[in-house]
Formats: sequence, structure tokens, C-alpha cells
Amino acid sequence: MANAPCFGNISAHREFDLYKDKLKKVLVHENVRVHLVSLPLIGGNSSLNRFYKERWKDRDPEVLKKRIMENKTLIQIVLKSNSETEAEKKVYAIDISKVKEVPFHLFMTSERAILFTTLSFPGKIVARNQRVEIVGFETGDDAIMSTLEKGFFNRVDTVAKSYPTD
Repeated sequence: MANAPCFGNISAHREFDLYKDKLKKVLVHENVRVHLVSLPLIGGNSSLNRFYKERWKDRDPEVLKKRIMENKTLIQIVLKSNSETEAEKKVYAIDISKVKEVPFHLFMTSERAILFTTLSFPGKIVARNQRVEIVGFETGDDAIMSTLEKGFFNRVDTVAKSYPTD
């Protein structure tokens, strides 16, 4: 669960270029279950769009557009792989008429979970040279992870819909 289905390729683009091939292999792997929920990549005056415009204002807008297309392509690859694997793969977009930003970010495997939230995004636009403050925790506790998984799917059921495939 995240504000953007970007896998770090916009906010941490240098690092993303180093791990994107490995990430793609993991996301489409036949034994890896994927459930991604995020705000859709939309234009307009959304907090997500304002964040990207501020963080990328000194760069070529075509580069940002290319990065967004990379995200959409990766999502399409994950969705297409769903029919070719045993493990379920679903991608959801948060309905922005219900929620303007996610209350927390969650990354979870069968062994670990990381839950965090940003303290300055997206309610406040952060300049490119300013740090985004984050608070969170990591756990391997089965009971906590079970609660997080239930909370995740409850959130998906109440605020998200299947990701547009166009």
C-alpha cells in the first residue's frame, strides 16, 4: 500500500535503476503473491501530482513522463503474469473520491512487514532538497502480520477498485 505505484523509480530514481530488473523478476515470480494498492497515477492538482512537479521541477518533464510510463508498464507486466502463475497478483487503485492519500505504507512478505507513514507528504509539498520525514516499524511477529494483512484487505475493500488496464 503506497501513495504511488512507483516502486521508487520517481522518488529514488538512481537507486531504482540499480534494482528494477530484480524487482520485476520478483513481482512476476510464480510463487510470489502480489497485492498492490495505491493512488492512481493521475494528472491535475492532486497532492501526488503536485509532489512530483515540485520534486522534478528542474528536470525535463519528458523524463518524468517516461518514469510514469515505466510504472504503468511494470503494473501491466504484473497483471499479465497473473494468468501465468500460481500466486495471485492484483493491483488496485484507490478511489480518489473516497481517499486523497493513504494513511500508511505497508510492504509485506511471508516473513516480514514494514509499516510506515510520512510526516510531511502529501499534505505539505516538500522541496527537492528537503528531507521527507518518516516514522514506522518492522516486524516478523505472526500475530501482528496477520492483523496488518486483515487491515490491508479491509482498506482495499473500502477504498479501492481494480487498477485501470488501459
